[in-house]
Amino acid sequence: MLTTCGLADFRNDRRRELPCQSALVTFLHPFSLAGVEEEQPAGAYTIEAVDEQLETLSFVAYRRLSTTIEVPAVGSAACQRQVTAIDSDDLAQAMERDLRRR
Repeated sequence: MLTTCGLADFRNDRRRELPCQSALVTFLHPFSLAGVEEEQPAGAYTIEAVDEQLETLSFVAYRRLSTTIEVPAVGSAACQRQVTAIDSDDLAQAMERDLRRR
């Protein structure tokens, strides 16, 4: 699903809308990701990626600004879920490991 996210553009001191891609990823086995404190249980997780279009090129190109995963909150009675920044390459490797374990 493609939506927009309001992100601060610190270079120009203004706020702008950037395209966000949201996907539901299902892991069949427990998995680990750098940046996420504990091993996560098997299940469905929301992944969000924010890309920025590069305007200086003569062709359309994008740069990944961030990738996040929504995981169960640990040690907080007030929060049920938390969003954590992750590396998209690390996510791809974790998904590949999960597929090989079938």
